[in-house]
This record gives sequence, structure tokens and C-alpha cells, in this order.
Amino acid sequence: MNLLQPYILLYKTVFLILVGTLVVFSLRKKYENHPFEKYDSFGSWIIFFILSLFIGFRNETVGTDTSSYVSFFHSSQFLYNGEPTDLFFELFARLIHVVSPHTETFIAMTGVVSLFGIFFLIQKKSEHKCMSWILFCISGSCFVTLFLYLSAIRQACSITFFILAVYIFFEEPFQKKKCIVYSAIFYIIAVLMHGSTLVSFPFLLLIKKGTCFRKHTWVVLLLVTYTLAALNISFANTITSTIFQWIGPNKYGGYGSISFGFITPRGVFNMILLPFMALAMIVLFSAKKNFYKEWYVQCFLYSVLLNNIFFDNLMWSRLILCLAIFLIVALPNALSYKSFKIKMCYYIPILSYYLYKSMTYLATNFYDIGNIIVPYRSWFLDPLFY
Repeated sequence: MNLLQPYILLYKTVFLILVGTLVVFSLRKKYENHPFEKYDSFGSWIIFFILSLFIGFRNETVGTDTSSYVSFFHSSQFLYNGEPTDLFFELFARLIHVVSPHTETFIAMTGVVSLFGIFFLIQKKSEHKCMSWILFCISGSCFVTLFLYLSAIRQACSITFFILAVYIFFEEPFQKKKCIVYSAIFYIIAVLMHGSTLVSFPFLLLIKKGTCFRKHTWVVLLLVTYTLAALNISFANTITSTIFQWIGPNKYGGYGSISFGFITPRGVFNMILLPFMALAMIVLFSAKKNFYKEWYVQCFLYSVLLNNIFFDNLMWSRLILCLAIFLIVALPNALSYKSFKIKMCYYIPILSYYLYKSMTYLATNFYDIGNIIVPYRSWFLDPLFY
């Protein structure tokens, strides 16, 4: 268990900040000098700082793909596993190399950039910021999002630009030409940094045009796709394999063909799919009447739908991450108007399950092929942990 100490300490610290904000929340009706929003925002800044250290100061041995990206950074031609990578990520790496050619600089700068998008989303849209950070740390469909951010450097950086793009796309007055330009620029950067971001494009257009399913239509779609997954009925991988082979066989061909079905639970109680289904139902039925029409809620609901459709290819969980990430604001905002006691009735089982999932993932890390986030090593933080 000593090898898990860095993660245990991280979770303890973040949960302590969360508990502090919840105490303030529970007291705010009695004591007006305890403004919840002030402490919640302050806690969010602290968590952002801690996670920036945790992700940005790790060694290159932490994360399945980190060593490959470090080799890419030190390659004279900036080749990733012997092949050219996405254009803007290469330009970004070259810029970092000009600033400093050291591995530590590359990991630190990509770590901060990847987390900035999450921080921006939480600060702008979450009504319970510390809870959003908790969900970022322990939740996910197949992968735990925080652990993925320790590995998928290129995609994590891409999501930051994607979040900036969609925020401007939906939140700013779209009549202003500069808003259109800024949104388009950020989205193009996100795509050129990790081409999988294009998966989101048709869904963003549907949301923008006001094509929103009714609440009960969402329920039917989610239940039907979940039932098909339970019956092991899928045709999606054939389609995606063809698409990704066409887009870039060297970069994304594996996304459509790699299947981890041998570790995917089948049947009705598919724990890769069921928790996200439950969260989708909570967001649909526990929030205010038209809350499900919010753009970030629809992004999350589309991710659940796609998660069900592509159940037999766990790599798809990475492709829909740019949509699934909006869970971290959709769930806290859905429950924001509930009383403190009702909130706890929802959050205690949700957080307990995901904490159990993330710790189980860590404890079995040595037995899973390719997962090397344990043991955690940091050139800066190791004295605190070992």
C-alpha cells in the first residue's frame, strides 16, 4: 500500500478541501458571514494548484504514453513512435523546446496546459467547484479521467482548446464576428492537436441549432442503446475502423479496431456503462425542468449515448472524453438547488463507488498491461511521499 501513498494523500487533501466547503455550505443559512461561493472558489484554486504539481512534476515513468511523448520531444524531427504526429502538438512541443529542452519543462508545461481547460470550465460553469474537481479526480466511464491525464498528453492538451472553443461557441454572443473567429480558431487548434476531437463536431452543431431531444426521448435512446449493449449487439466498430483508417491509419487506426472485450463485463450489469447511465438519469430527472437543455448537459448525454453504442471498444471512451468531461459540471449543477441532506444522499454513494473504482484500479495496476501510473514518481514531490 505504500506505493499508493501519493494517490491516497492526493485524495485525502482534495476531499478535505471539499468537506471544508460543504461545512461552509451547511452553515451559510445560519451565518451570513460564511459565503459558500467565496470558499468554494478558493478551494478550486488550491485544488488546481495541487493537481498541477501532481501532473506537471511527475517523472517520465508515470503514465502509459509519457515516455513515448518524452522521446518525441527529444527527437530531432519530433517523431512520435517513428511517425509524424498532429501538426499543432508538434508546433507546441517545438515552442517548449525553444524555451527549455529539458524533460521536466515539457511535462510541466503540457500538464498545466491540459489542466487549464478543466479549471476554466469549472470556474465558469460549475456551481459547486470543489465537487467538480472531485469528479474529475475519480470519475470516468472506462478510464479514470485523472489517470488518463497522466498518460494521454496530446489529447489532454487538445481538450483545453476544445473547452475554450465550445464555451465561446455557446456562451458568447455569436453575432459578434470576433466570437465566431475565436471559437473557430480554438476548435481548429484542438483538432490539429488531436484529430479525435472531430468526433464532437456533428453533436455541437445539433446542440447549437437547438435540436434537443425531449427528456423522455433521451431516456428511450439511452435505454435502447444500453439494452443493445447488454445483448452484445454492435455494428459500430466496423464503421469507425473504416473512418479512422481513412483519417489517419498511422495515428488513429487502432481506435477503430482495438477491442478490449476480454476485460469488458457483459450483460445487464455492465459496470463500464451502468454508472454513467445512472448519472445521466440523475441529471435528467433530479434537476430543474429545462436543465437538460443546457449545452454542457447535452454534451454529457451524447457521450453516454455513444458510450453505450461503442460498448465493445474501450478505446472509444477516449474518443468521447471531450464530451464526457462535461459530467464534472453537469452533475453538480443538476443538484445545486437541492437541500444539503438530499445532496448528500446522492453524493455519498456516487463518490463512494468512484473512489472504490479508482483505488481498485490503482491496486491492480501492476497486473494490467500498459498501465504504469503506479508507482508514482516525481522529481519534486517524492520527498513528501516516500
